[in-house]
Amino acid sequence: MADVARLTDDAALMKACDDLWNNIVNRQMYITGSIGQSSYGESFSYDYDLPNDTAYAETCAAIGLAFFARRMASIAPKRSYGDVIEKALFNGIISGMSLDGKSFFYVNPLEAIPESSLKDHGKRHVKIERQKWFGCACCPPNLARIIASLGSYIHSLNDNAIYTHLYIGSEAKIKISGADVSLKIETKYPWEEHIDISFAMSAKTKFRYYFRIPGWCGKYSIRLNGIEQNCTIEDGYALIDREWSGGDKISLVFDMPVSFVQSNPHVRENIGKVAVMRGPVVYCAEEKDNGKELFRLHAGNPDDIIFRHEKDLLEGVTTISFTGKREKDWASDTLYQAAGTVLEDKKIVLVPYYAWANRRAGEMTVWINK
Repeated sequence: MADVARLTDDAALMKACDDLWNNIVNRQMYITGSIGQSSYGESFSYDYDLPNDTAYAETCAAIGLAFFARRMASIAPKRSYGDVIEKALFNGIISGMSLDGKSFFYVNPLEAIPESSLKDHGKRHVKIERQKWFGCACCPPNLARIIASLGSYIHSLNDNAIYTHLYIGSEAKIKISGADVSLKIETKYPWEEHIDISFAMSAKTKFRYYFRIPGWCGKYSIRLNGIEQNCTIEDGYALIDREWSGGDKISLVFDMPVSFVQSNPHVRENIGKVAVMRGPVVYCAEEKDNGKELFRLHAGNPDDIIFRHEKDLLEGVTTISFTGKREKDWASDTLYQAAGTVLEDKKIVLVPYYAWANRRAGEMTVWINK
């Protein structure tokens, strides 16, 4: 529909796309960029219904959302589209494949308990381990094709302007203003904050260059050939309009602190809970690092947050750890007692959501009690 709206300049279709987009990202999308709450019909249910333990959140659906975002960006580039592609790609899409590329998730829950998936019929669709194959095997080839076509998501060309939507190490050749321009991105993003974008061309060429300032980023710096820039921001994209030369280089730093995120209060499942992010990456707690009954964890307001890149863990990830709390066991084996929660200190270790279930089967949760 977005492609038809663009090709025919159909205002009614364009409005329908806008309405659908706004409803998805503001009322129907999980923090991981996954969509589709209900296993019944693999469908949306209603606004703000985002159950974590029964989420369908099909890998294909997150990929489809990225397809939609890319088409919308080709009509009128806005930060929202690039942000959603990035969110889905780094979280709800690649979570669908194991790190060795040999097994897959159809469903990508935000909370998982092995016994629950085994014994609760309403959660039988939630798997604790990735599967080797499926009877309806749409997710593995969809993952293969979006990864194979990733280069086409990084940049786009629109009205004598180059747009950079994603910060992925790459090289691209783009024809603009009659000249062949090469763009090279060098970065360890999303683990590190620094991004270098280098330009090469045979002769000076004038064009506008837009690059996305991520919605999660509250503080950033932009340098052109070592000189600090105060760029105009249009729809979430910084703009540099100049005559470019070979050897020009933009250096970006996106400040990437650990952030505790909460849901809209209409999302009843997440009341009193927080999720942890660093940059565009969503984190989760696994039983492997934190023990059983993750629903008893409390994040609190830690002052000892540590993030550390561990090159030998899960093929190289940045972990987050801090001192939180855990609800203590009761003195007696009763089902109910007078109200009053007793908490004890507990070190909480988080890994990127996309990498969960790559060590052993166990519990997992994205949302943690405050």
